[in-house]
Amino acid sequence: MWKPLVRCSIVGGVIVYLWTMLAWTVMPFHKMSMNRFENQSEAVNSILDSAPQDGIYVAPFMDTKADSITGSGPFIFASVKRGVDFSDMTRPMIAGLLTQIAGAFLITLLLLRSKAMRYWSRVWFVTIVGLIVAILGLVPAWNWWHFPNSWLILGALDYFIGWFLGGLVIGKLVKD
Repeated sequence: MWKPLVRCSIVGGVIVYLWTMLAWTVMPFHKMSMNRFENQSEAVNSILDSAPQDGIYVAPFMDTKADSITGSGPFIFASVKRGVDFSDMTRPMIAGLLTQIAGAFLITLLLLRSKAMRYWSRVWFVTIVGLIVAILGLVPAWNWWHFPNSWLILGALDYFIGWFLGGLVIGKLVKD
């Protein structure tokens, strides 16, 4: 059991990681789904002035009694992190790869415990688990934090396509 588990974890995780990297760096869809601030430096300075420390900021805040924003004003959800060096992507790339390998490990572990005996049954098993992760991971952010529909759809497609591709490989390797 350990040999296919380790092999599927590494190869499946790398496949999903490569898909994700391709989807975010080469394909234009994610960039097209995001908006640019009209005056980026002014927006950044305003946020930094209003956010005294790194963290998640929400406006209007949950206890709206102290907020001046009411009615149909904007909703803002921002993750603020000072000192991010975008020229060195080594740590996030390694963390992203290890995350996908860990995901492939857990999905393969479930697959090995399932009764999916045929190749396409194994492929769809892996794909559906990826889709479950998309639903449970993305829909709450869309629902509660008002993330745009395009963000939800693209994120779900990333999971679906990535884990379908990973499933093609894991489905083959798990029985070899």
